Amino acid sequence: MNDLFLPDVSLDATVHGRFARIAAQYPERVAIASDDLTLTYAELDARSDVVAAGLMAAGVENGSYVALLMERSALAVVAVLGVLKAGAAYLPIDGSWPAERVAFALRDADVAAVIADEPSAIEVVEVPVFGIGDLDAVAQYHRAQARSYGGTGDDLAYAMYTSGSTGTPKGVEIRHKSILRLVLKSDYIDFDAPKILHAAPLGFDASTLEIFGPLLNGGTCVVYQQRVPTGCGIARTVEKHGAEVAWLTAALFNAIVDDDASNLAGLRCILTGGEALSVPHVRKALAALPATTLMNGYGPTECTTFTTTYRIPHELSDDAGAIPIGMAIGETSLHVWDENRQPVVSDEVGELYIGGTGVARGYLNRPELTAERFIASEHGMLYRTGDLVRYLPDGNLAFIGRVDGQVKIRGYRIETGEVEFALRALPGVAAAAVIAREDQPGDKRLVAYYVVADRTDDRAQARSYRDQLAQTLPEYMVPTAWVRMEALPINANGKLDRKALPAPDRARPELAAAFVAPRGGTELALCTVFAETLGVERVGREDNFFDLGGNSLLATRAMARIHAELSAVPTLVGFFAEPTPAAVAATIEGRATRQALAGRLAQRVRRHPPGTIGRGRLRLTARPHGHDRRHRVDTPDETPAGPTCPNAEIPH
Repeated sequence: MNDLFLPDVSLDATVHGRFARIAAQYPERVAIASDDLTLTYAELDARSDVVAAGLMAAGVENGSYVALLMERSALAVVAVLGVLKAGAAYLPIDGSWPAERVAFALRDADVAAVIADEPSAIEVVEVPVFGIGDLDAVAQYHRAQARSYGGTGDDLAYAMYTSGSTGTPKGVEIRHKSILRLVLKSDYIDFDAPKILHAAPLGFDASTLEIFGPLLNGGTCVVYQQRVPTGCGIARTVEKHGAEVAWLTAALFNAIVDDDASNLAGLRCILTGGEALSVPHVRKALAALPATTLMNGYGPTECTTFTTTYRIPHELSDDAGAIPIGMAIGETSLHVWDENRQPVVSDEVGELYIGGTGVARGYLNRPELTAERFIASEHGMLYRTGDLVRYLPDGNLAFIGRVDGQVKIRGYRIETGEVEFALRALPGVAAAAVIAREDQPGDKRLVAYYVVADRTDDRAQARSYRDQLAQTLPEYMVPTAWVRMEALPINANGKLDRKALPAPDRARPELAAAFVAPRGGTELALCTVFAETLGVERVGREDNFFDLGGNSLLATRAMARIHAELSAVPTLVGFFAEPTPAAVAATIEGRATRQALAGRLAQRVRRHPPGTIGRGRLRLTARPHGHDRRHRVDTPDETPAGPTCPNAEIPH
């Protein structure tokens, strides 16, 4: 089905045009498979037509943005196609973002409409908000019909927000032709009617491959049901729906391999990446999965999911210290240049610039940043990645590091400068630095170093700062370790010496509550599990797992140990509701009733910093009249959780 390097015909110039041709050719094939809903191509085509008709009846115009505040689901895929058929571009919004960040994205993109899982939770002035069912009613009332399948490859398809070094998120604008290049003009996997697992959030660029890889090639998009992917959850989905190909962040891949790599045995091909791969985990996976192809996938969001891929040989050499990021996929050019933008010699380190049809149009409403990162050259428009690479003798690229403060943690791209900007703005902070550390192999985390203006303040300061950051930054951008310092280290040039910032020790972190000793054998065992999972010296019975530096990935690791060593009774949903050794012990020993658990969960939700979409109404003031998105000037042109398999969803 793959049209490698074939010229576009009129119908294949856009994503929805290509989909229409495939739907007409294979109407009875299964397009979307999920536990809740299965749709054939004919059904998906018809339902997305209704969404498009409803949006057009509501006044959505060509070139507009339509925000999608939706969790990963079959209906979200229907909405994506409907938006494109209406001639608009979709803007995925994570409902767990703080309200301030959501409001910024909606204003920045000047959205024409919003489609939401819970439309009643959102109040947007002068911008219509719909559920999928609402659009059905609008379309029928107005008897509107979807537009003919027009458009060009240069039309915008979507924008995704990434972290910004200046403290402001930046929206990456991707065109139709870039998506087509990813799934029609490349052969890094077999695109002949593939069955691809869709386990990424809509706002994570891996979803581009997961949705359009199958749907534009006559395959099946297999939607993972639970919000947080796990190893045995993937195994169940593969067995039930026949998924063959999956993308996993390096952190999720490592967690599954550590727990039981055989959970991935049903997959024909696994692409992993988002950050440097762990060679020991790769070796373990190769040994456990002899029939599975393992690939490293590299690419910034600005270049549409993948730029290079590397098929990892099963006979990995004994002296392999790192996994290459590979060679360019279709319609992609690679340029390794020095600081003067001149090519380096073959084995020298240089900065990677990327060209080809995968390159984004630029950053939404950020002409100065677009001009800085998207460089006109004799090779066409190139994206300056900030990644340091070098060519290996076999022609593959090796990733060396970054030239700035950008890092990837659990697959999320983070500009540490944005976190530092937010931290320095907090009252009482005299100086701050934020870096990513990997003091334990495979455990990369954000560490905040801060100096307070009033040095009489005690250790509770870190907890306050963490809670304030959580109101404006997504969870993955909030540091999990905090180090208070008398002064930040300075080098001979008077600049911050990041290399001299100390590693957090194993003492109880500053976010911890006062130590209370465990009571009884169960609590003592749980405190040991907490301490060993988090890498701290001691844990008390009332310590909150997440205040000690935990995250969803570490939580699932801890729960796997609890199930293996103590009891299968505790659930992950209960752990998130009250993540203390005392509460988990009460559950194991039968002292926590279902009503008590529900009460603790409700209390925890009330304590959560306000602002997430599911916990209140978001009000957005419309842009002033006269702002026209169609006359915007064009500047030259990846949570994963771990292995355990909870029997209930994580609250969010």
